[in-house]
Amino acid sequence: MAWLLTRSITGPLREAVIAAEFVAAGDLTQTIGIVGKDEVTRLFQALESMLVSREHADSTLQLAKGVGRR
Repeated sequence: MAWLLTRSITGPLREAVIAAEFVAAGDLTQTIGIVGKDEVTRLFQALESMLVSREHADSTLQLAKGVGRR
């Protein structure tokens, strides 16, 4: 039972760490596709939401820079 609980936490954490390392290197296209209803899942969903928001903000900024060049 303890092994299963540990595994249910460490597996998703490992995936999130890998995604975070890509993001830290500048790749904002990473996703954290973790499904569940516990606190760890909610944390990852919030992180993924921040990534989407950041990617949207970057796209908007690039578009605004392009419009300003005309």
